[in-house]
Amino acid sequence: MLKVIKRLLVSYGSVLLLLIFFSNHVSAEDESKKVLSGVKYDGVLHEVVTKEDLDITFNIESIGIDEGLFQIKGTYTDNQNKHDLNIEGEIYRSNIQALIDSNANPYIVIPNEYVNNNIEILSISLEENAYKGLLLPANYDLEGSAIIKIALKIQSDIYYFEDIIENAVSFDELASYSKTVKNSDITNKTTEEEREIIEGKLEEVKRSDSWFVPFIKTNFDNFEREEGDLSIHSTLEEEESCADPRYEPVCGMRMSNFINIGSKLSTIYSNMGFYKDTISYPTGSDHRITSFMKWTYIGNGPSNDLIETDNSGSGSVALRVTDEGRYFYNAETNEATYHSEGTSLIRLENAEVQVVLPKEYIILEVERFADVQNGPTNIDYISLLGLSPFGKFIGIGDTLFSAIDYEPTVFSSNYKSFHKNVEDNILAFGNALRSFKNGLDKGNNLTVAGDQVGFRYSMQIPEDRERKTGSAYDNFRFNFDVYHRDFYGKWNLIDNVERKIVDSYWVY
Repeated sequence: MLKVIKRLLVSYGSVLLLLIFFSNHVSAEDESKKVLSGVKYDGVLHEVVTKEDLDITFNIESIGIDEGLFQIKGTYTDNQNKHDLNIEGEIYRSNIQALIDSNANPYIVIPNEYVNNNIEILSISLEENAYKGLLLPANYDLEGSAIIKIALKIQSDIYYFEDIIENAVSFDELASYSKTVKNSDITNKTTEEEREIIEGKLEEVKRSDSWFVPFIKTNFDNFEREEGDLSIHSTLEEEESCADPRYEPVCGMRMSNFINIGSKLSTIYSNMGFYKDTISYPTGSDHRITSFMKWTYIGNGPSNDLIETDNSGSGSVALRVTDEGRYFYNAETNEATYHSEGTSLIRLENAEVQVVLPKEYIILEVERFADVQNGPTNIDYISLLGLSPFGKFIGIGDTLFSAIDYEPTVFSSNYKSFHKNVEDNILAFGNALRSFKNGLDKGNNLTVAGDQVGFRYSMQIPEDRERKTGSAYDNFRFNFDVYHRDFYGKWNLIDNVERKIVDSYWVY
């Protein structure tokens, strides 16, 4: 009797081990979990509204986690033709804010090197509780279910699978092996080698989270340019008092900017501007994805009035990207959520900033600066000295900037000093140095939040001329081109932007 019990225990243990193995690896015998439905796109995403629109399948032979890596093996069918697929990769947390906020518990898989020249793996993602807003309209019935999404590019076609995988994968196990990567992982203590690794993984996560964007055509015919001269959110305090971010996802931006399909370039505000492009996504739904960039114009003359003992004062000018990313609008809740950053679909090219001083003052020194995160390590500037006769009125507005003569100058560093009196200016340049212009050369583009170009400067009351007292006005000019990358990967010029602002101070 004891031997019989031992044999039973051994048999029970063997069965238990097999159950544990197959709980992590679903076999082809499991009919309820092996077939995923999907859709084939001919290069452009189209509406998928009913189950009849799902025209391809993926047959899972095995799926699970082995030694910390996600693995899936199977075949996909297209027009009765079967193709094998065998992928493994590292598990990362998705950075899509809408999924995180909805408790979808989202993960993505960054595949290891996949040797198949015919197939590009665009994205593999899993959600424990599928978020309805980012499901195909045909799959709204999957809301709340454990699902997998697979996007493949084969030649010019897109194969997209979206279906249930209940119990096929342990989300507790996904969590235990998953990694997280964010921009905040890069600090001033991060080494150059660590930075490259983090940026590389971050780019892979971004690409997976937003795989669909290059395959939705932008309707450039539906373009609006909004112009004017209003002031908005001019102080940090006003920025901090913005409305609920769900209904005003970017401070000062109306929700309609994230709902109305099409592109808009707004230069209506004197101290900021923005460009946005809104598409329907998932295609055929009432939800929206908006690629967005907002920038600010900074033009500050001397912050303090100049008293009798002051012969110089400091100012600054800069063009800076303050907000950039992709936003998701949920039509059911009428809320907008930050989707992902680093869209790389909008950029500012040929950016330049400039100051022109009052006719009675000259430039004493300048210090250039720029931050270009997605550009070359060594920033190439285009810096020009602006010369005109001292004390001579040369115009206002457009006339003022066009009446200046410009000539290039060479910097040994980003700082350069000049002269304190007019005669030395004339000897050195042939005229008074009243203006300075600093810009970025080709390939140095502003693309993400924090990117900027500008300079700090000091104005000088000439030592060899009579002191001019009273109100003074430093004039600033910003000029750049807005580009948007289209469906075909081509960068299209949306429009040129030119903005002029003035800052005043008092000289005693």
